[in-house]
Amino acid sequence: MPRKIVLIGPESTAKTTLAKQLAAHFNTSWVPEFSRHFLDVKGTIEASDVWSILYGQAAWENAAFEGLEKSLLFCDTDALTTQIYAAHYYAVASEQIEAFVNSRRGDFYLLCNIDLPWVADGKQRDLGHLRAEMFERFQSELLKRNWPFALIQGEADARLAAAVLALQTYFPDLSS
Repeated sequence: MPRKIVLIGPESTAKTTLAKQLAAHFNTSWVPEFSRHFLDVKGTIEASDVWSILYGQAAWENAAFEGLEKSLLFCDTDALTTQIYAAHYYAVASEQIEAFVNSRRGDFYLLCNIDLPWVADGKQRDLGHLRAEMFERFQSELLKRNWPFALIQGEADARLAAAVLALQTYFPDLSS
């Protein structure tokens, strides 16, 4: 079974770019962020959309896993990210969401640092002023859950090299 590697962290930390680069490096697949697609289609996200986003992301991940024979699947977000943002924007939290998040746990997380400039996208990114606080939320959730992760930082090639090294260190059987 392929391992689920999740790129996680605040907005504008190169998660999408890194997910694509890692998939290319390891010659495997990656899953985009469903909430971005959802926002593009609907035009807005509300508290009542949290479950649709959770299920949509899960469906995209499940579809990517089908027939995947490679050792890794890179996910440009996951249910934990949705849970963190739902709590921030809408104060939405429940035991059901927590159970869903735990059922969708990744095998390893790459926590992307806020050492890159924040770039507005005119749609979804609006927390540039809270990047440090959001980073702390992501990190504290991973630590609280005792889920394995590596902090990824640096620009461009250095960020990719750090991610590859972290994965090869955690999964010694990986070859690049």
